[in-house]
Amino acid sequence: MGRNSKRSYRNGMSGRDMDDFTALTRDGASGEKRSRGIFTSSDRTARNSSIVGNDDFLTLTDNKIIAKTSDVRKEFTIIIDESGDAGKDTPDDPTFTYAATITDRPILFGYIAIKFRHLFRNRLKTGELKAIDLTPEQREEILGDISDLNPEIHAVQIDKYAEDNPDWWSNNRNRKWPFRETLSELMDKTFGATKKDNFHIIVDHNDQIKNGIGEKIVLDSAIRTNKNVIECHVKDSEEKEYGDLIQAIDVIPREVRDRMTGKKGGPNLNIRAERLTDKNVRRKNAREE
Repeated sequence: MGRNSKRSYRNGMSGRDMDDFTALTRDGASGEKRSRGIFTSSDRTARNSSIVGNDDFLTLTDNKIIAKTSDVRKEFTIIIDESGDAGKDTPDDPTFTYAATITDRPILFGYIAIKFRHLFRNRLKTGELKAIDLTPEQREEILGDISDLNPEIHAVQIDKYAEDNPDWWSNNRNRKWPFRETLSELMDKTFGATKKDNFHIIVDHNDQIKNGIGEKIVLDSAIRTNKNVIECHVKDSEEKEYGDLIQAIDVIPREVRDRMTGKKGGPNLNIRAERLTDKNVRRKNAREE
């Protein structure tokens, strides 16, 4: 079914999806309950004076902190997910892709997950919105809605059986280090290329980056590239607080992989993707500084 087809996604909603839909469609400036843990800049203007760069510009009016709009710091959310298997002995899965999606409208990404989780509920094996469960046409519908939000997308990909892979990939059969190094390269290239700053970062959970390892990789990269990270969390897509954001962008690493392997791409998206080779990655000894 095409993107322009009219479908009612509210009818039949119940439980979590109906609660989330109600919360997501409230007035963003009201400060009422939200189902997300991430707020827009306008929310934080009213709720958190720490986003103002200089306290001298704060004034107190009727017991409310007011800041000049021009002095409010713009904040962005980065949602990070991967596609493929980081193991080497997987000939049926020859690539491994990591993608970072930057947006200033995270609540609408949550809405996308709620909408399509309901529309495609009969195809979802676990109840989560997963690209692997969807047809190409259904994935294109989701990508179309994402495209309307005009996110900035950065990605890196490993062709696992190429001869010019980085040494940390070619010489290591364990999933742990290739997974972590690929995430590190993604963050370096994302932070280095984007002009945006002041980030809330959500990384899809994987056992290779649990116990604070994923957060450390991201924060180390932010230090190297002089970027400000307000918060960083590794979260599972099943978790209520951030799961919808991760589910919404599950189609993006798959889209990157399709484009980089010569398959027809979907809707127009601002994707900057790069294949990692032994010549375009930062050397390990540079990380030990």
